[in-house]
Amino acid sequence: MKKSIITVLGCCMLASMPAQAEEFEYEGIKYYSLTDSTAQVGRNSDVQGDVVIPDSVDFNGKRLKVTAIGDNAFYEWEWNEKGITSIQLPKGLTSIGSYAFCYQRQLKAIDIPETVETMGIGALSFTGLKTIELRHTPKDVQYAVLSDCDSLERAVMPGDMAVLPSGIFMRCKNLKEVVLPSTMTTIGSSAFKTCTALESFTLPDSLKVLEGGAFEGCTSMREIVLPAKLTTLSNSCFMNCTGLRRVTIPSSVTTIGDYLFIGCTALEGINWDGVAITAITEQMFKNCTSLRQIDIPSSVTRIKANAFEGSGLQSVVFGGSLETISREAFIGCNSLEDVYLRTDKLDECYGTIFSPASFFFGTLHVPEGQKNKYMHLDFWKSFENIVEENTSGTEYCLIDVTSNYYDTYVNDEEIFFETHLEQPKGSPLTVRFTFNKNGFADGYVRYLRGMQVNGVEHIQDCTDGTLTIDEVTEDLDITVDIGVYDASLAIYQDDHGGLEVLCAPNAETNVTIMPAEGYRANVTLGPWMKTYQWGNPWKETYTASDNDPLSLRLGLRDDEEIKIKYVKK
Repeated sequence: MKKSIITVLGCCMLASMPAQAEEFEYEGIKYYSLTDSTAQVGRNSDVQGDVVIPDSVDFNGKRLKVTAIGDNAFYEWEWNEKGITSIQLPKGLTSIGSYAFCYQRQLKAIDIPETVETMGIGALSFTGLKTIELRHTPKDVQYAVLSDCDSLERAVMPGDMAVLPSGIFMRCKNLKEVVLPSTMTTIGSSAFKTCTALESFTLPDSLKVLEGGAFEGCTSMREIVLPAKLTTLSNSCFMNCTGLRRVTIPSSVTTIGDYLFIGCTALEGINWDGVAITAITEQMFKNCTSLRQIDIPSSVTRIKANAFEGSGLQSVVFGGSLETISREAFIGCNSLEDVYLRTDKLDECYGTIFSPASFFFGTLHVPEGQKNKYMHLDFWKSFENIVEENTSGTEYCLIDVTSNYYDTYVNDEEIFFETHLEQPKGSPLTVRFTFNKNGFADGYVRYLRGMQVNGVEHIQDCTDGTLTIDEVTEDLDITVDIGVYDASLAIYQDDHGGLEVLCAPNAETNVTIMPAEGYRANVTLGPWMKTYQWGNPWKETYTASDNDPLSLRLGLRDDEEIKIKYVKK
């Protein structure tokens, strides 16, 4: 089918030639006469080896200047392992037609003359090029000019290029280095789609627009820094970038398309950096399974349909301007346990927004003095646990370490996780460290061994991985040190006299839960919520108090845990 389509395109080009065009052969290469003084390379399907296209050719006693390579000129069958090994193009060449060198897999290099002003669809697609360097920007570069070049590793774009053409490097699976000029303002749609070897990328400071699917499927890319002048992130820009861990979106961004990070399974966090967007777009973070916490920017008024569907969210903070949450925005977020309302414009919500697990096991945090209000609102009263909080001036940060079941992130039985925080000075700060305690590939159980802030150890101040700093006076560098339990049981003590217990398969232990004076413990025994995505997870509940301790003998499977939440009596 592909062959037929290309042939039709070629025929269209030939049909549009001047009536006086005649086919002729010169030194083994077929040409067409375009005018009395110019010629175009014609269809040459059987040419092999080293090819030289002269600057001019003889025809009917005249010397014609070669100005064009026609559509499909050297198009080769996909399964033919022979073909052109090198080619020299004429100095006055102005046009390279669509699919001109398509499937010339033996062609390892090509020098494009600076006189070329037009490059057609797929002109160099499926070739064996290893590097490409353009010294001049043609006026018209059409779609997928260099797509599907499996051997291409390095590309240098000309210094005067403003727009990177759409699909130009699509499916170049070994492309590792691309040099873009400081003049570039736009990266075209699907420009780097499925460039699976592209690990890092430096975007020019002049860049303003990323068009749809620009980096879709770049699975090796771990981090990308978006420039400060960027205004537009179009649909699906980073869709299925499964290695992408963290992105900073600059304040200059005003337009964000749908499906932006859908399927980015390693994405751990977004730094909004003061953006003024008004919506979290449709399916923007769908299936971002490593995303644990999100603060909705204060400028956002709407969260659109399925925005976080199937993500790994444990905590979400709704900003003060939020007015609308669309259908199924958080459906399938079965680990979502903490919802913070920092807005008074969400009294009415309709339809299915959260998974049932969030209502059963989650906590709705509402402003001080408003618990009674939300206990009687039709939607929000579905939360079994509603608590009040004082949110004035409080900043919050979540540090999360998890595993993809292939990498353990362990070096000498230790994990060191570092982050840098630039918080407003004079405000309180809560830092909560979490990690998937028994989900690492080597099977060992982890525990928090240390937390340093600006080089000072604060593990003694942590409560179940939570550190509170009353007043921030400087930027913070936080280092988390994670130890490894060799045994099958891990115990996490907190300041209320309780503990959290994790057991390996078939392990049994006696546990006594004795809350501190003035506290009551609500104990839940059951499976991890994320294990049961399509049904309501079961649970067993118990209560212990300071004068009535609870003793349990636990024999947990590998998908079960005990959770303890403390409340004042």
